[in-house]
Amino acid sequence: IFFDPQAHTARGVPIGTVIEGLGRALERSEQTHGVSTQLIMCFLRDLSAESALGTLDAAKPYLHRISAIGLDSA
Repeated sequence: IFFDPQAHTARGVPIGTVIEGLGRALERSEQTHGVSTQLIMCFLRDLSAESALGTLDAAKPYLHRISAIGLDSA
């Protein structure tokens, strides 16, 4: 599942809330429906490299939930 944490953190949602919320939803989906999924954290390509690095740094405590990194458009 692709997700853009920068879109949420820009609105004041903490990155931990974003990642842990998605992670818990994916766990429930697997338990309830037998569907396995993984998270791909994307950086918004219209934002700066510094913004992407800041997002990556903020996500470090949650990297166990993230399988890959990508780029996305706004």
